[in-house]
Amino acid sequence: MLRYIFSIAILLFLVACKNDKPTPPPSPAVTPAPAVQQVNLPSITQAEMENLNTNCDFIDYTFYDPRLPMSISLNELSSIRQTLGHVSQDLPAPTAPNCKPSGRIFYQSQGEYILEAEFYFTDGCAYFVFFKDGKATYANDMTTAGRQFFSNNISQALKAVGAGPPKQ
Repeated sequence: MLRYIFSIAILLFLVACKNDKPTPPPSPAVTPAPAVQQVNLPSITQAEMENLNTNCDFIDYTFYDPRLPMSISLNELSSIRQTLGHVSQDLPAPTAPNCKPSGRIFYQSQGEYILEAEFYFTDGCAYFVFFKDGKATYANDMTTAGRQFFSNNISQALKAVGAGPPKQ
């Protein structure tokens, strides 16, 4: 009987030792990278631009680049109308996945947001993507004046913080 109990104890010990071994974590599922696609959004409508031109009384630009701890705020109608001219009305801009947004623009009327946009101003990318109800709705190229506006403001900000010039 003693042999029988001893055999069961050894068997249980061996089974318990097998379960104490750490099991390797499951290998993560390998997901293929999404295909690089170009997204084509329509150009902002003339009615939307007229709404901005008529009602926008404040524009605020914020920058995503941590080297640029700044924002640009405009509340003079002449400056606002001039910056609305940075949106090219000729053709919609094809948005490319390799382009990263540089910042966000908030268009306001009497303290209420009437439209938002992300601006892209990096190597080979100079355009706006406008959002309605949180969704990318329109995309427009940036005019030469718009490129100059961003280049000048970013250069001044980088000089102020001691960083290099913007890439554009």
